[in-house]
Amino acid sequence: MKRRLVLAAAAIAGVALPRIAAAEDPADVEALLAQPIVTTASQTPEDQSTAPATMTTVTSDDLRRYGIKTLAEAINFLSLGMVTQNTLDDVEIGARGVLLTGDYGDHVLLLINGHAVNEQWDGTAYFGRGAGVPFELIDHIEVTLGPGSVLYGSQAMLGVINVVTKRAKDFDGIHLVAESELMTSGRAAIGFGREFTFLGKRGELTWEAEYYGQNGPALTFGRENYGTDSYTGKGACFNATCTNPGFWGGTPADQSYWTHLPDGYLKLLWGDFELDLHAESFQRADPAVGYVAYNQGNQFEQDRFLSGDLRHRWAISSIAQLRSRLYGDVYSYQEQLPAYAAFQCGTGQLSCAYEGYGHSRWVGLEEQLSFDWLRDQSLTTLLGIDGRAIRVGEENDSDDITLYQTSVTTGVFDKAEYRFAAYLQQTWRPLRWLSLNAGARLDEDFRVDDNVNYGHVSPRAVAAVTPWKDGTFKILYSEAFRAPSYFETSFTDNQTVIPALSLNPETVQSGELSYEQRFGTQRVFIGGFDAVYSSVVFEQGAPNTALQAAVTNGTLPFVPPNQVVATYGPSGTGVLQNQNLSSIDDIGVNAAFDGTLLRRDLRYGLNVTWAASNQTSPNPDATPATPAPCPNTPAKSPNATTCTQPVTVSPVFFGNARISYDLPGDWPVIGVATSLVGRRPAANAFSSGYANPPYAPTQVEIRGTISGPVPSVPGLSYRLIANYAVAATNPYIVGPVTSATKADPNAQLIPVDQFRATVGLQYDWR
Repeated sequence: MKRRLVLAAAAIAGVALPRIAAAEDPADVEALLAQPIVTTASQTPEDQSTAPATMTTVTSDDLRRYGIKTLAEAINFLSLGMVTQNTLDDVEIGARGVLLTGDYGDHVLLLINGHAVNEQWDGTAYFGRGAGVPFELIDHIEVTLGPGSVLYGSQAMLGVINVVTKRAKDFDGIHLVAESELMTSGRAAIGFGREFTFLGKRGELTWEAEYYGQNGPALTFGRENYGTDSYTGKGACFNATCTNPGFWGGTPADQSYWTHLPDGYLKLLWGDFELDLHAESFQRADPAVGYVAYNQGNQFEQDRFLSGDLRHRWAISSIAQLRSRLYGDVYSYQEQLPAYAAFQCGTGQLSCAYEGYGHSRWVGLEEQLSFDWLRDQSLTTLLGIDGRAIRVGEENDSDDITLYQTSVTTGVFDKAEYRFAAYLQQTWRPLRWLSLNAGARLDEDFRVDDNVNYGHVSPRAVAAVTPWKDGTFKILYSEAFRAPSYFETSFTDNQTVIPALSLNPETVQSGELSYEQRFGTQRVFIGGFDAVYSSVVFEQGAPNTALQAAVTNGTLPFVPPNQVVATYGPSGTGVLQNQNLSSIDDIGVNAAFDGTLLRRDLRYGLNVTWAASNQTSPNPDATPATPAPCPNTPAKSPNATTCTQPVTVSPVFFGNARISYDLPGDWPVIGVATSLVGRRPAANAFSSGYANPPYAPTQVEIRGTISGPVPSVPGLSYRLIANYAVAATNPYIVGPVTSATKADPNAQLIPVDQFRATVGLQYDWR
């Protein structure tokens, strides 16, 4: 970010300018200009070092010089404390050693200019390509670690990521972009920015639209011997022509790994008003879906997002300001997954196509009143209320793709919800070396059709002490919650999963202690954290009472009461249900070092996280009356009804490092960034049925980038990127074989595209 922009942000905040004015040493001014100004943690501009959270700021300049193309890459290569893992569908995200696989991003709140992106049906937010934010429009990304419900409510459990787009003065003119990951994908974008005057008021417009298309690479999955179809008595079929009956994989998946993604973002400011619009359609095929067909081009998933945000600021007086925000979103989901094995389909179907539909739409109004009592940001109060009306729905179909007849429709619902929240935040800087922040938020979520109310109070208290020059100690306590998604409470296929309408919210209590020291433009940070997650939603066999109720209300087909357990319980097909039966203990350390030299031409940074996270869940091999050894650890685990094991997919150690140098004149910027993710257990490693739980090896990714202006062509710039991944697998078991067999004694993990090169051109016409 350019120095004058940081200076302007500091002036708005009223934080850095007095210190700059008092600084006598030019090095002090340089250090203050290097201090990021952030807004996400408290919704007020402030120094990152004293903000009431542990934060990382990634600038647009960082994104370009280190070859970053997605939010996930920015997190893995440049941020502190967060990590993502590639599932080939998109990515999964975790923080500080906790990554809850299969949650579709609903434990991290994603914001674009402060507008929550996570939808209301399943809490879905994407952090890979599916985020749908044109990258040339991004000014910076603020990554906030730890609970954030005090200002944002549900879903800010692991952290908050806020993408802030550029102002028109930084995006002036027309911008054309063409970029390609060679042999696999292409992206084209057009953007525009302009300041204007209309009816005597200043305004500005920025927008960018893009299209991303990907086809491949043709990853090869290992050949798995599933064997006989239990329904037909013949070799199971995993493609339309039933070649190689009984076997899945073994050939390149050259038809089932593709993406179509058009998206766009527009921001319009006029006087005291702001309008933000965002739209995207994220359609893709995942070659690793092992429970249906293999390498079939007609399988896909599609998410569509449309959001609008209208804001107004009213300076009531010299100390009071009212900010109003009217917002609305529409989301829809569709999946089509063909299956050619009879055991994967409904009764009487030899082949089928699973078709799922989900939607959510919501509209809300937020009013926020702030007071700067002493007119110098040393004593401020923030009051807010937020009301929201929500509608969600779902339908699941299983179509016979041989006879082209719809045979099964399940899980149909359309439900309403009303949410209300009120929050209060007080900041006080009684002394130059002491900053205090305390607040709380009350959320009430009333689900009309389920007659359930999820109410929760989320507090936060922070003290920041600066005992000497440029050194800051922070102590922080915060809580957060996540109301269960409708997918968790209401999904059913009327056969293997039944609803769980009485789920409670998940909660987290977190304490942090950190110290940051700046030496000119150099910064050293170290912080420790301890968090406890309670009532975590965990899918397990439905209890007898739930089975009886499901038969009575028609969710499961009727059988005589004395045969319910035998038919649907442990001795029958087995029926799953989500329950609040899991907890996580998480303790660890974050550390960072970054800085600049040679008039900021040389830049470097290092982020590392060590976190020990263990999840306690019901023992699937035990009953309350009959304890048993925990799976996979019979020699080490005594008989127990619960088991404590590492959180799957979550690395104990991860981090990144970077260095770049801006060569003089029109010579390029050379940047190298690397990320490291330690050895971690695969998803479902401890319940997969393998005697030795599968682990993914330590992964190191190295990325080199050369970027700069094209000589003798004004306005044209380029970017060349090469990325290499050392390890060949990621921590996800694939294929229909999910436990050890004589033919396949070991689990197969998702393959990694180990090398990829990218070429990009950008033309800026001002």
